[in-house]
Amino acid sequence: MSIQRENFAAVIFLHELDTQCALFNNSIAYLKNAAMRQTNRKKGIYDDKKYPPIEIIAQCTVCLSSLSTIRRILFPCDREKNKHKTSTQRQNILNRCISLMELLGNPIFKYINSPIVRNAWEHIDENIDNYLTNSNYTEISPIYIVGDSEPSQNTLALKLFNTNDLSISFANKTISLRNCISEIKILSECIQSALYRLNNGAYPVY
Repeated sequence: MSIQRENFAAVIFLHELDTQCALFNNSIAYLKNAAMRQTNRKKGIYDDKKYPPIEIIAQCTVCLSSLSTIRRILFPCDREKNKHKTSTQRQNILNRCISLMELLGNPIFKYINSPIVRNAWEHIDENIDNYLTNSNYTEISPIYIVGDSEPSQNTLALKLFNTNDLSISFANKTISLRNCISEIKILSECIQSALYRLNNGAYPVY
């Protein structure tokens, strides 16, 4: 199917958003299964399925990456890189964000728009510097999966996934994936409505 020239940019961004939603949902399905296995084990129900901690954290990373990509497409974030862009480039970013959000119906995304944990994981070197110079931790856990118990107060958990509430943490910064799930569902519905809307008019992004 041919695409109106005026709508080409909008279609590209909407499909990229849709892909990121699919990646997020795929990883969430894995994490939900891992959490369910932990719940079943508490009830004395065992199976042969394995959910290695490294794979759990890998799926958490996919979730954060998808949320980050969606955020960058839809919101004119305060980014250091933008300081090096021309005024025209910065204006294009702003126009794109405004146009796409309007096309989507201006939904409110409190959690998708939160950079807290994503920034913590992306700037891990700076955060490790901070914790090494401003903390009294005596033990470290590079990866910690919370099932029955939390890490001790003396333990620095660099990357943590809590199977009880589907949350991801970096040290003392936490984001609830459960809250993000509902927003991703809303975004997916908005994307489909926006794609249908493009069939009935021109929606230039820039």
